[in-house]
Amino acid sequence: MLLAPAYAFAATGVFSDIPAVHENAPAIVFLKEKGVVNGYKDGSFKPDRTITRAEFVRILITLRDPSDNGTCRVPTD
Repeated sequence: MLLAPAYAFAATGVFSDIPAVHENAPAIVFLKEKGVVNGYKDGSFKPDRTITRAEFVRILITLRDPSDNGTCRVPTD
């Protein structure tokens, strides 16, 4: 029986694949609460996946101007 995904979501309450014991969980949860990161539509964050240029730029823009609301041009790659 595999309980990891349910445990992970319950542990952080934010993303299905971030357990409370993940070394970056506090930072990821903080950025989610501040609206800087949103994760993926399936409720995951994919912490071990390489970030794309578009994701990185989106984070920088959001950190610089939280009121942007996605109106700026962000690269698609």
